[in-house]
Amino acid sequence: MKTLQRECWVALNVYTDLADAACAALFEAREGPLGPQEYARFNKLRKQESEALSRYFEARTRLMTALSISLKHSDREMWLAPSAKG
Repeated sequence: MKTLQRECWVALNVYTDLADAACAALFEAREGPLGPQEYARFNKLRKQESEALSRYFEARTRLMTALSISLKHSDREMWLAPSAKG
């Protein structure tokens, strides 16, 4: 159980660190469209952030399963990331 809790905690921290870095990249940008280097950096961070979010949801699901927390189908939508909602 401790391993699953730790994996979930680490995955969440990796995700929030990457989300913070992606937001910082946008705040550091000058006015106007992003330049090629800034765009490439932001795009890379956005991809890493998306992958980290998926890993966090997977870790959280494993932990919830281990804790016997099952989601009713009607409650499932509130646990999904906006991009995963259909």
